[in-house]
Amino acid sequence: MPTPSPSAPPTVHGLVITLQDAEAATEAFRERLRARAEFYFGEQHGKWLPVSVITDAPRALHGWLEQQPEIAAVDVVFVEIDAPDSTSETSAPSIS
Repeated sequence: MPTPSPSAPPTVHGLVITLQDAEAATEAFRERLRARAEFYFGEQHGKWLPVSVITDAPRALHGWLEQQPEIAAVDVVFVEIDAPDSTSETSAPSIS
């Protein structure tokens, strides 16, 4: 499996963050997450917080999340594998 290049384009990831408990989402915790521009938050349900992430360094970001004491687990529920290049043209093979 090839290693991603350091200049890999950003990809989209869907995560579900499981908090230690519903009250773990303190304002200080939320501010730490909001300070990261790559996060887009859904509505918290109990101890679960859905997050969309756009990043070119998903492993580093996942590691950072796992270091947060309020977080019990991070589940990856979606990963953009290969986004089609919107400038490329594709065509069906011709039938003779």
